[in-house]
Amino acid sequence: MTRKLLQKLSLCKRATFKKVGIVWATSLIMSGYYSLNAQNILIFSTSHNNEQPTEVSAAEGLLKIEISTFTPIVKLSVNDESKTPQAATRATVDVPYSLQPGDNSFAVYVKTEAIEERKEFILTLLEEDESQKPKEKKPWQVIAILALTSTSNAENAASDEQADSKYAYTIIPSYQQALFGSHKLRLKGVLMREKFSNSDFEDQELVYNQIGLGWLSESSSSDWEVELGWADVGTKNVGGTSDTDVETGTSIGGKIGLTALDDKNIIFSGKYTLKDQTSSTTSDDYDGDGGLLAFGVKWKKKFGQLSGYLKGGVDSNDSKGKYKDYTAMHLGFSATYGLGKNASVGGLLSSRQTAYAENDPAKGDTETSLLTTITFNGSYKLNVLGGIIFLGDITQKQKTSNIEGFEYTTSLVTVSVVYIF
Repeated sequence: MTRKLLQKLSLCKRATFKKVGIVWATSLIMSGYYSLNAQNILIFSTSHNNEQPTEVSAAEGLLKIEISTFTPIVKLSVNDESKTPQAATRATVDVPYSLQPGDNSFAVYVKTEAIEERKEFILTLLEEDESQKPKEKKPWQVIAILALTSTSNAENAASDEQADSKYAYTIIPSYQQALFGSHKLRLKGVLMREKFSNSDFEDQELVYNQIGLGWLSESSSSDWEVELGWADVGTKNVGGTSDTDVETGTSIGGKIGLTALDDKNIIFSGKYTLKDQTSSTTSDDYDGDGGLLAFGVKWKKKFGQLSGYLKGGVDSNDSKGKYKDYTAMHLGFSATYGLGKNASVGGLLSSRQTAYAENDPAKGDTETSLLTTITFNGSYKLNVLGGIIFLGDITQKQKTSNIEGFEYTTSLVTVSVVYIF
């Protein structure tokens, strides 16, 4: 009797637990039905944001979408355009797009044998700031510069300094023609004239004429240029019949910019000039004809609004006249700080040490000299007529020499107006 009673109780407990388990499982399924339903189709992008609009700056691009389901896909579309899945429960869709400014919607619809799901991706095309948009470069360009300078020592005299003012105009035309690949051909010229206002110097005019033909090439790691040029520089008598100390030269040179800690910020340069110089003296020992070989290196860097460069080089002059031979070493440092979009201030410190090769009887010794230049400058761009740039600088020059009478000090204040056509 006792054994039968225990068997009945055991059967009742099993039935009760079985019934409770079925109810508990059914309750879980029903309460989690929508959660399982939502997870049955997974739609996501591997290229853009899945939770919020994606801001893009380029109108052309590719939206990449991945789809995974538990049951076979029966319909798939993006913006009502049908797409074909690669497998029964998986699809990869690449959607090329051409956006309009503002929000652009891409509606993805997926239907399986059991359920369906929708998801929207929004791509926001940022409108370009026209003031920041780079302007298309013209093949030709003309730069015009008008400058007025006041100097405390017009003749760079060691004593009896005479103050004066001078004006100068400079025109720099250039034309650039694309060839093939990254190669370009550039023709550039310089025309400069400078005159003092004092009557004692008004017949003297400083002239500088130059023309050059260059071959340029640009790549991701370096830029280089080779140039063949001609120049005529010196002092001429205005309205007179003779020129004094005029140097004409044909040159060939080149430079290459390499990347070092920044984008092509180290520039190496070299140039050889074959000179033809006229002089007031007839002595062969002072004949300036010959060759000038110059090498230089420049490192430039930018830190936010602050930019600058450090440069150095050496010049070797080998003339027919032995008293014209010299070697010069030069160093320079410049820094500029931008004040907004249109203004900047800066400074320059440079030195040039020159050592002549021979003892010149006219000087009484072998000359060595050091020229130091300090400049503070500023600029402002006025946004009229395409942009007029105003420049101002204060310069102090000091030359020291072992030859008495060859040293001098001068101060210059210059204001300039620059216009680029």
